[in-house]
Amino acid sequence: MIRGSCLCGGVQFEIEEAVGPFELCHCPRCRKTSGSAFVAGLGVRSKDFRLTSGSQLIRTYEAPIRERPPAYRVAFCSRCGSPVPDPPADAKWLEIPAGLLDADPLLRPDKHIFVECKSDWFRISDSLPQLTKAQLARQRQPSDHPSGGHEGSSLLRESSKIDLLAFDVEAHLPLLRRWLREPHVRRWWGDPDANLRESLQRPQGGGHAVIAIDGAPVGYICWQPYRREDLEILGESDIAEGSIDVDLMIGEVAHVGEGAGPRALEILVEELRGDASVPLVGVCTSVENTRAIRAFEKVGFSRLREYDDPEFGRCWFMALRAR
Repeated sequence: MIRGSCLCGGVQFEIEEAVGPFELCHCPRCRKTSGSAFVAGLGVRSKDFRLTSGSQLIRTYEAPIRERPPAYRVAFCSRCGSPVPDPPADAKWLEIPAGLLDADPLLRPDKHIFVECKSDWFRISDSLPQLTKAQLARQRQPSDHPSGGHEGSSLLRESSKIDLLAFDVEAHLPLLRRWLREPHVRRWWGDPDANLRESLQRPQGGGHAVIAIDGAPVGYICWQPYRREDLEILGESDIAEGSIDVDLMIGEVAHVGEGAGPRALEILVEELRGDASVPLVGVCTSVENTRAIRAFEKVGFSRLREYDDPEFGRCWFMALRAR
């Protein structure tokens, strides 16, 4: 749970998780509402947001429509003036000013937007993608984006192609090394160096691949036969021989929550179903990793047992019958 508040503390809220996008917007209206070079807006699903106090303090302002609805809408605390989240009742998403958060959302900014409107006095010096309004519009689906004033969505387009690329040490090891050190990956995977060493020592019957969206690497997936000691930890020592354990992650934070993970897992499951020696495919994740649990259930995995992992604490063992 991540909590946030306005400057005076009158308006308080909490979010279950942030899924992105995490955009730095340079449009004129965002610059004026923030009084700075850009607004740092973090996308959150409305169902993951709860206002815990201060609803009576929230006021809103809708700027005149310049091109087409919806209007540019801002909400603020009437006591201290801080911008605050106030999603419309029918909104699927909202955008939270990231500076209000009191803890790390485990995401990092993934792009600059409306860069053609950037302040003359500000220079973008990082390596994040820089999108103009036109480029952003081509990338998005207008009805789903969290921002009240900017149309679009971070969800994966139906036309996007997901592939599992054979792991190439020279090309992909530097990517994997960087991904394993990202806060949103390290939280659930643990020691980056140990995981990197393990990736280079794939056991017999196992394999690994890079998850790609339209040819661009965004994540990593690996699989291996269950070891007897792993099954004892799970409390599932009677699982049939040949069952496969799968781990995956989306390393590029800009693509977290887009749906690439479940689609990549579906591809691997279909491949494993073609192997008559594989009776079951399993995944394990922390009970707190609600995003992963939802993704696994979307593919067809069921929660079989909770168990205590020596490193990660309380976890779910989830499985899918391969035949």
